[in-house]
This record gives sequence, structure tokens and C-alpha cells, in this order.
Amino acid sequence: MGCFHAEGGRLGKRLVWRDALMLERLGLEADFLPEGIGPDDFTRLIATVESQLDHLNAIRARIVADTFPPAQGQLL
Repeated sequence: MGCFHAEGGRLGKRLVWRDALMLERLGLEADFLPEGIGPDDFTRLIATVESQLDHLNAIRARIVADTFPPAQGQLL
């Protein structure tokens, strides 16, 4: 859930209206509270994941490259 919300926060455009922040907060609570992560902690969790997304994406790229090596003669 931390990755989902951290990556979703990088959207370039967001639709914002009067109750948007309240609705977003309710969504965060619905995702994290059942996992035992409280409101003070899920905000910090998302910020921590956001700060490490470049590293996470590099790990993902290595896993994909190792799992699906290019065919003979295929360019990367």
C-alpha cells in the first residue's frame, strides 16, 4: 500500500474540490488502519517510500532484466 500511495502521489495533475482532502484521508485510513498502521505512521510511511522510489525502480528494473533476458541479438 505504501508503494501504491507513494507512486500515486506523483501524478502530475489532480482533481481537487472542497472535500477532496477529506476523501483522500478516508481512503488512506481504509487502506492502512486494517493493517495496524495508524494515521501518524501512514503519512511517514508514504513519505519514506516516496524518498526511495528511484532506488525501488532500479531494483525492479534489475529483477525484470534478470527474469526476462533479451533474446539473442535483441537490443536492450
